[in-house]
Parts: sequence; C-alpha cells; structure tokens
Amino acid sequence: MRSSRAGAALAFFAAASLCGCPPPTRAARAEVSSSPTPGSASAGERLQAANALVQARRYREALDAYERLLAAHPRSAEVLTRRGRALRYLGRHAEALADLDRALEIDPESVEAHQQRGLILRLLERHPEAASAYASALESQALATSSIEVQGMSCEGG
Repeated sequence: MRSSRAGAALAFFAAASLCGCPPPTRAARAEVSSSPTPGSASAGERLQAANALVQARRYREALDAYERLLAAHPRSAEVLTRRGRALRYLGRHAEALADLDRALEIDPESVEAHQQRGLILRLLERHPEAASAYASALESQALATSSIEVQGMSCEGG
C-alpha cells in the first residue's frame, strides 16, 4: 500500500511538473488575506489576479504584481513561491531559487516551493539537488495528507 501511495504521489508531481501546475500548498495564507484598504482590492484578490497573469503567460506583468504584493507582505511564503515561479518562466533561475529558499525558511513544509525548486534545479541539470527537492515535496505532501486524515478521524468519533 505504501509503495502504491508513493507511486501515485510521484506521478502527481510529474504531471504537475509537466504542466507547470502547482500542487496543493500548506503555506499560510494569513499574510496575504489581510483587510483591504478602502478603494482597493484585497491582497487575496491581487494574488489571484497575479496568478491569472501567469496562467495567461504574461509573466513580466505577473512578476510586477507579485513584487507589489511582497512590498506589503514580505513574509508571505506563498507570494515568494509564486514570484519564484514567475521568475522561473522568465529564465531568471538564480533569483527564483533565492525566492524559493526564502519561502522555505518561512514555511519549510511548502509543497509548491519544494516542487518549484526541483523544477529549476532540474532545468539547471543539478539532478541530485532536484531529486532532493522533489523528495522534500513528497514528504511535505505526505505530512499534509496525514494531518488531513487525522483531522478527519477526530471528527468521525464525535
């Protein structure tokens, strides 16, 4: 059972890698979900808009949007990770790795940050480091899944 679960997780990350889709993340969203200032979109809405720019392959504009978000929320692991992804698409790998490393200092269990690191390291042909980043992503995903399963069991008993 454990090997089939690991195989499924590996297939999930491989598919996500190919399409550039981020896997679920445990990064805290509190930093970017603060109250909006009058007349402006909330940080969460601005993050969604920046993510939409990435989906539309408007990476430079997305990068600008993430930078504005980071100016207001410099300790947001999620925004750092998303900016790292935009930098990866722009071919700015060293800067992307710096953002992802910073995101992992804030949220060491961020599946998306580990996965994005793996993608960049693979592009740079730093395969042992890429494998380590993917292993960390799988481990973080397993921790998140275990946490969800434990929470579900505690709800069933009551």
